[in-house]
Amino acid sequence: MLQLTYESDRLPAIASIVERMMRIRKGDSYFAGMWKTSLLGDLAWVSHDGGVRPRPSTYAPFWSWAASSGGIDWEPLCESKSPTTQVVDINYTAVGPPHLGEVRNASITLRGSTFTATYSRLKYGRPQKFMIKNIYPACEVIKVRTGFYGPEKDYDYSTSERPVKSGDPVTVLFLGFITPYTLVGIVLRSSSETEFERLGLLQLDHVKTESLMKGPADGPKAKAYEKIVNDHIASLPIQELRII
Repeated sequence: MLQLTYESDRLPAIASIVERMMRIRKGDSYFAGMWKTSLLGDLAWVSHDGGVRPRPSTYAPFWSWAASSGGIDWEPLCESKSPTTQVVDINYTAVGPPHLGEVRNASITLRGSTFTATYSRLKYGRPQKFMIKNIYPACEVIKVRTGFYGPEKDYDYSTSERPVKSGDPVTVLFLGFITPYTLVGIVLRSSSETEFERLGLLQLDHVKTESLMKGPADGPKAKAYEKIVNDHIASLPIQELRII
């Protein structure tokens, strides 16, 4: 793992790798540590210990992994499933050489399936974690869960100029599937009347009820279950959101 003196060195530290990648990814655009042709997958990043670290002082937009600190992992989107979200627009002003990826006034506009929820502080377990409540209602034959500790936070919310508090409303915008029955989405909150900022990443599992548990993975029940999940996601509200 790279040991950086300053968090602002994250993008410069990988600039030589990016420069070599540019020779392979001809015609692609690189900005804020992301690539245009794989933006949805690039957004599915998780900060290892973001819940206990403040958001670093950086010019990277909040939706970029470069705006977090500590180690980063990605949840790869399932190649056999179509993304649930579309990239509508990308705006930024490049600063310096392209392989540095440094930008100003950056925003992305995404259009996809969403649901609204609230954050609630846990009364037990790790105090830095939150649970998302008011999960969108499942249909009769599936259950929905977010995991015991809820969404992964990008940073320690108490250190923000606008701390995230228990009961605050959030919006989850799905990026796509990471398994045939598991979705991953970015957790957002409104920063103005027309803009949102990223708070973390949420994995949402659709769990079979007992009536669908038995049978082969490629059998009629499995196919019926996958259709139920797809139809259910398709029934969610579609929003077009500008994220800074």
